[in-house]
Amino acid sequence: MFIRSSPHDANDSAIPDLIKEICTDVDFERYDLMALRLTCKITCELSTQSFDLMCFTGISILLTRRSLEALIAISKHPRIGPQIQRVTLTPLRTFSEVFSSLIPALLHQYLDRYHEEVELEQSGDALGLLTEAFKTLRKYDRSLCLEISDDEQTYVGARGCFSGAVVEVREESNVFKLYWKEATSLLIKAVTNSGCTIARLSLSNVTDADLVGGGQLWDDDLDEDIDRLSANLTAFDVDIHRHRSDAVLKSVKQVLLQAKDLNILTLQGAGANMCHDLAQLSDAVVSDSLKVINLSNLYCSELDLVSFLSKHRSTLGHLWLSSTRLVGSWRSLVLWIRSNLKSLRTFGMYDTFDGDLYSPTSREQVPPCEFFEMEDMSIVLEELLGKGIAPQS
Repeated sequence: MFIRSSPHDANDSAIPDLIKEICTDVDFERYDLMALRLTCKITCELSTQSFDLMCFTGISILLTRRSLEALIAISKHPRIGPQIQRVTLTPLRTFSEVFSSLIPALLHQYLDRYHEEVELEQSGDALGLLTEAFKTLRKYDRSLCLEISDDEQTYVGARGCFSGAVVEVREESNVFKLYWKEATSLLIKAVTNSGCTIARLSLSNVTDADLVGGGQLWDDDLDEDIDRLSANLTAFDVDIHRHRSDAVLKSVKQVLLQAKDLNILTLQGAGANMCHDLAQLSDAVVSDSLKVINLSNLYCSELDLVSFLSKHRSTLGHLWLSSTRLVGSWRSLVLWIRSNLKSLRTFGMYDTFDGDLYSPTSREQVPPCEFFEMEDMSIVLEELLGKGIAPQS
């Protein structure tokens, strides 16, 4: 039964606050918010704010005209445009030579994507469209995250083009090739032309797609643009699982050498190669304000890791190690952390072993642990060392 409240009801002023609290519930998913937007004017306005934050802070695009035009349209939207914080471009492009091996149900979608990618490339309009989008985003006076990732996502303007989570089909048919240098160079040129400020740069290579154009991350003539972009970075994420090379390592070092105000650094590698790489990359970190370090899928020596962490002991507040093989002793590492990282506020270790990567019998697995700011770090680390098991967080 619906009861109409009096215009002078003392609780009237609390109703919008209550609705706002409902609409900003952290457990809501996009479909919950879509339903709330259809109820009434008040819930539509308040739930729309949450919906925009959930769905439009990050935009993923293909190298097709429809996708880039969709980015432009979204960027120009007076409500949605200011919400955009991250733009992700895929370096993957369809490879027509393997289309004959696809089942008919998928073939037409791959063909649509292939034809759209070819059309945009032949037109030469990609740089102009991307530049227009970034010029619009610049008007909102906010720093952006720029991401190049070959992890297939949901792209704007991609209706009819295959994209998404059919990982088995993608890997088995080898229907994509990786145009890393071309995609990265295009983004850098567009950002430079637009004058946008990039606060975070993320590079992610997780697929087995064949690499086209060698191992470079960008064109040689973009060094000055990269240096300018890197000088504004406060966060840098590198996840190179498949196509690690000396050229990639050189490019990553170039960014680190210019990122003097870096606060967050994430390095995810590909096993044994990273043992040598970590030592080189840590020497390239010139920032004296590093607060967060995330290391994953690495094979590194305890000495190199301690040397790296020691340089940032006065500022480091958050340290996460996962899927790491440590040449040395994790107990010795934790002892050093307890004694030297006095500013540490959060700490986590997952799927981490010590000992030689190639001698499984010599490994000791670190008990999974996760400690947060409300805990006394020296006490919980002592418990980890003494009991060999982590307290439940």
